[in-house]
Amino acid sequence: MQDEYAEEYSSNESKGWKTISKNLFFVAAGLVMLYFGSNWLVEAAIIIARTFGVSELVIGLTIVAAGTSMPEVATSIVAAMKGEGDISAGNVIGSNIFNILGVLGVAAATTPESIPVAVNIIRFDLPIAIFAAVVTIPVFIVDNYISRYDGLIFFSYFVFYNVLVVMRALSNPSVPMLESFLYAYIPLTFFIFVALAARYLWKRRKSASP
Repeated sequence: MQDEYAEEYSSNESKGWKTISKNLFFVAAGLVMLYFGSNWLVEAAIIIARTFGVSELVIGLTIVAAGTSMPEVATSIVAAMKGEGDISAGNVIGSNIFNILGVLGVAAATTPESIPVAVNIIRFDLPIAIFAAVVTIPVFIVDNYISRYDGLIFFSYFVFYNVLVVMRALSNPSVPMLESFLYAYIPLTFFIFVALAARYLWKRRKSASP
């Protein structure tokens, strides 16, 4: 482990104050641009959404959620392109844990009143969030990596979910048709993930047995 760390992070670059100051400047500049960029993105998206008469819950589940997660998207993409898969996956998982326990916990602890939770979140969005966590388990088991195919499936879940949320908010007549499709598509892809994971574990167990 120490040899791997030394090989990965050893560098001949000077560690003097000049290098440290430069890195701190880039971090500070990035945080400033991140603050203003996120505000502009979220505010513009909220104005557009309210123009179409979409509720604040829908805005929070789609536009605001995507806007505040853009830094994680950028970080994960850069880490993945540099071959730092642990950073890419850890960034997403750690962020989800922090958002649920840290952000929600601090918000609830500091607000003068309790945070109301809409019934739709408990009946629909919360089960989707639980599924999003569960579906990663069989994917991580198979060779301990996420393939492009897995990524496309995950992204399709995200697209279909957002489309369904917006269509429901707008009372679109095509909602039942989309729901019927998702009731078939999501279990099918999930069971494929489970089958691949079970096949991998069986082959590994078979090869390990004398």
